[in-house]
Amino acid sequence: MIPHEVTSGTLLASRGSEVLSMELPGGRAESLGRLPVGPRERWLGRVRPAARLLRLGCSNVRRTASGALLAVADRALFRREGAGGAFVRVGGVGRGSRPLHRGLCITRGGRILVGEYFDNPERGPVHLFASDDDGRSFGVAYSFPAGAIRHIHGVQEDPYTGRIWIQAGDEGLEPGLYRSDAALSRVERAGGGEQLWRSVSLQFTPEAILWGTDSPDEPSRIVRWSRNGGRPESVQPVGGPVYYSARTESGLTIFATTVETGSPHASPIAEIWAGGPEGRFEKIAGMPKDRWHPVLFQHGVVFFPDGVLPGSLLIFSATALRPWEGMMVIAEIEA
Repeated sequence: MIPHEVTSGTLLASRGSEVLSMELPGGRAESLGRLPVGPRERWLGRVRPAARLLRLGCSNVRRTASGALLAVADRALFRREGAGGAFVRVGGVGRGSRPLHRGLCITRGGRILVGEYFDNPERGPVHLFASDDDGRSFGVAYSFPAGAIRHIHGVQEDPYTGRIWIQAGDEGLEPGLYRSDAALSRVERAGGGEQLWRSVSLQFTPEAILWGTDSPDEPSRIVRWSRNGGRPESVQPVGGPVYYSARTESGLTIFATTVETGSPHASPIAEIWAGGPEGRFEKIAGMPKDRWHPVLFQHGVVFFPDGVLPGSLLIFSATALRPWEGMMVIAEIEA
C-alpha cells in the first residue's frame, strides 16, 4: 500500500490499481474504486515481484479542488467525480511511464500541474502539463527548451507565497529550482548548475525552503535555503540520495534517503531523518535494502504522502526495503 495525500485527517492511498481512503490515525481502509488499467497492469500488478520489475501500480492520487479524484497508473491519468462513480481515463502523462511522486501538483486555485519525467538521453524539450477544468483535460502549459534540463523531478506550491516551484535534474548544469506563478506566465531559474540544487521534493517554512540533495555522485545532505536569499546552507549530511520528504503538524520536517546502486557515497540502509524548527536533525529509523536486484526490482525507496501529517504521526511506505517492503507504516514519533 502506498500513501499519497493527507487532507483534514483523511489519507488517500493505493494498493495496486485500487484507490483507498482511511481516516487517521487508525481507521479502516475503504475502497474508492479501481482504475480501468490494461490487463497486464490489472493482473501482474497483484504479484509484488512482477509489479516491481515492470513498474506497475498507482504512482499518484490527489483530490482536486472540486473533490474529484485524480490518479496516475499504466502511463495514464484517471479521474473520478467527487460524488462517486467509476474512474475514467482522461489522458496520457507525456513521455515516460509516470510523473514522480511529487510531480503532480494541485494549486490552491484549483489548477493541476503535471511534470514530465522520462529518460531523455537526447536532452530534448521537457513539458509541464496543466488542467484548468478540474482534471478533465490537459495540455502543454510550459516547455523547457532542448538542452536546459533532463526531466522534471517535482512540481510543488509554496503554501506561504503561492509560488510554484519546479525541481529539475540531473547532470552538469541541468539541476535547478525554478519558480513561477500558477499561470506559468514567467518561469525563472532561482538557482542551479550544481548538485547542491538537485532535489526531488521540497519542504517549506515561513523562513526557509529545505530539501535533501539527490546526488549519487557526491555525498548527499539536507539543505536549508533562507527566504532572505544567499547560498543554500548544508545542515545535515545523510547516507544517500534524498527523494521524498514530509512535514507534521507538530513542526517536524522529515526526509528519507534512498538506497541506490553504483554510488560510492550511498549507504545500504535507507534512513529517515526528522528535524525541528531550530534546524537540528536526528536519524529516527533505518531500513536495509532487500535481496532483490536494485536496478531490475527498484531501488530502496521511502514514500511519504503529500500534505501535513497529523500531530507527530509518521506515515510512509517502503519499496525494496526490509522489513516493510510493499507495506504502509503509521507510527508516532516520540519526542
